[in-house]
Amino acid sequence: MHQVTDGSVDVVVCTLVLCSVNNQEKILREVCRVLKPGGAFYFMEHVADERSTWNYFWQQVLDPVWFLVFDGCNLTRESWKTLEQASFSKLKLQHIQAPLSWTLVRPHIYGYAVK
Repeated sequence: MHQVTDGSVDVVVCTLVLCSVNNQEKILREVCRVLKPGGAFYFMEHVADERSTWNYFWQQVLDPVWFLVFDGCNLTRESWKTLEQASFSKLKLQHIQAPLSWTLVRPHIYGYAVK
């Protein structure tokens, strides 16, 4: 987003993007850079399931093929950890099981962060 001026955006919305980017930290730094102070980042992402579940096991097994078939999408990203480490002043995040037919992509997070 080099065309966007620092601190010039009120809101950034990101849905089902962090699963496919090469570098989540870099993307979140860019989000912080373009947001005005007090600006909000709204997100919804599918994520890795809890490690103790069979779904997590199958996510791990199928992730390499999933990545190839679904254009770089990762089943095993723990995007909440990257969001927690980003330089936002406030983070509200919730884990849910989305009502989807494919069990592998039911684990989601959604919420917002404030610069």
